[in-house]
Amino acid sequence: MSPDTAFTTVNLPLEDPAFQHPCFRLKWTTWGSTYGPYDNWLIAYTYVWADTLLRRPVWQRLPRLYDQVYSTWPSRYTPQDSLTATLLSPTPLLVQARLEVNSAPYATLARLVSGGTDTLRFGPLPPLAAGTYTLTWSLTAPAQGDSLVLTDTLRITASTWGYDDGEMEAGYGLREADRAFCQVFSLDTPAAITRVGVRFFPVPTQYGKPFQLGVWQLSEGTRPLYSQFARVQVDSLGGFTWYALDTPVVVSGEVGIGFIQADGQPLGVGWDSGYEGTPRVYVQSGLEWVPSQLKGCLFVRLETASAVLSLNAAQAPFPWRLSPSAAQAGQLLHLQGQPHWPIQVWDVQGRQIGIWEQPEDCRAPVVAGVYVCQDRLGRTQRLLVFQ
Repeated sequence: MSPDTAFTTVNLPLEDPAFQHPCFRLKWTTWGSTYGPYDNWLIAYTYVWADTLLRRPVWQRLPRLYDQVYSTWPSRYTPQDSLTATLLSPTPLLVQARLEVNSAPYATLARLVSGGTDTLRFGPLPPLAAGTYTLTWSLTAPAQGDSLVLTDTLRITASTWGYDDGEMEAGYGLREADRAFCQVFSLDTPAAITRVGVRFFPVPTQYGKPFQLGVWQLSEGTRPLYSQFARVQVDSLGGFTWYALDTPVVVSGEVGIGFIQADGQPLGVGWDSGYEGTPRVYVQSGLEWVPSQLKGCLFVRLETASAVLSLNAAQAPFPWRLSPSAAQAGQLLHLQGQPHWPIQVWDVQGRQIGIWEQPEDCRAPVVAGVYVCQDRLGRTQRLLVFQ
């Protein structure tokens, strides 16, 4: 590296076959230091001279899933239909394209490609729980007896949602008993809420104070989908206290997570006055929600899990059931026992397709399939619908 301000050119030959195709990825890790007003940069520009002589089928473009972190999968930021890839072949050849997820085969496509560019469409990835997934794209030409393999890492957090920046300036609450306030979370796909994290402002007189923890679907008013009694707890290190829900609550869209106060003394939920985004804190006013007049957000976070897995796991002999459990499309259903209204109806993809407010609403969906019916306490029954 030259000691003066001029650039020094360094040539690095990329001879490994992994780089000899149009879709290879190159990432530099750089270090720098600052001396007074000057920055020392190790790498300024990168130029790649392409090898124009194509010798084998190669990936020309793959879905850009790598180097990104998603909160849920799928989401409105990810492909909803098929995963489209293109390949390039020097001559007409039979090729086999394969996609593996965590070393398990997901899709295999065989194609007789003409010389030039061809398009491949893999099916959409299924709903994925939080975790890290390895996607392996392999392209094989049997006539040449070798494979070109690329590996992506797909990270899905899907477990924790929050809007605060970690700096708590005050505590928030209401001076009225039996009144609710909540923080609104925007969930782009159905998810099951499993735990709620709260960071309280450290006021010793509040320790052990009772309240109700609630979950609301804002579009359905101020009646909670779920509530449980809890007490104020302050972590010894000033962190979040996590309250586990005794049954997963499957929700989507604009969801309120909050509190019903037991008395007229402010509850003291941590407040971040630095938040400047979309209004998130809402207060109960009669049968409606109104935005808080204060600018900021609560120190409330939620942990989610797969909606489909949670609904399937919740199936158990609860004190209510549907009759018949296998019905024709559109058939009127009868209830045995006492569910807690309303009952939400979900398909196996985790999408809410209906809400039953009363027994007269209990009618089988018009599309054949398997459905999960969940009452307000999270107790579920399955329903098989046929044409």
